[in-house]
Amino acid sequence: MSDAFALLLAGAVGSDLLLVYLIGLCPAIAVSRKLETAAGLAVSNIVVAPLSAVASYSLLRLLPTTGAGPILALPIIVVSILVCLYLVASVGERVWRKGHDWLEPFLPLMTINCTLLGVVLLVLLQPRSAVEVFFYAVGLAAGYGFFIVVFSQIRERLAAAAVPHAFRDAPIALLSVAIIGMAMSGFGGPA
Repeated sequence: MSDAFALLLAGAVGSDLLLVYLIGLCPAIAVSRKLETAAGLAVSNIVVAPLSAVASYSLLRLLPTTGAGPILALPIIVVSILVCLYLVASVGERVWRKGHDWLEPFLPLMTINCTLLGVVLLVLLQPRSAVEVFFYAVGLAAGYGFFIVVFSQIRERLAAAAVPHAFRDAPIALLSVAIIGMAMSGFGGPA
């Protein structure tokens, strides 16, 4: 259990997608204008990323390591992400209608979301067990989600602040990400 907690922490703090790897900068800037949109993307990432990471891990274990196996790895990862997105949408529609209605606008965004692919690829860099893949993917997605939710609050305050015209919106957001990234670098680097 301590290994699972360590993987969660390593993913959430030590290997933050945006602050360490700069993966997901565009979606973070795009959805962080309001708390509701940032929270929606965060929750959908936390739900879908671990499932697709485990699905990709399981399918890649079946591939041969020689021949066409390595060539087929990336298409298999992408297809497993799309299948997991479809399954989450289908199950969510039947099981939790209100939650599905809340997350539905983010599902098309998730199909092209670089953070989802980033989580799966980072998790699969080192050979692990399926349980470790799951916990590390939850940590990476939760760390990214936590950042964009907090960042949305920072952007809402910056929108009301007296910021010079040349720095309004995206420039001040990028500067804020850089400053937060430098502050977070003290927690560790890539796992």
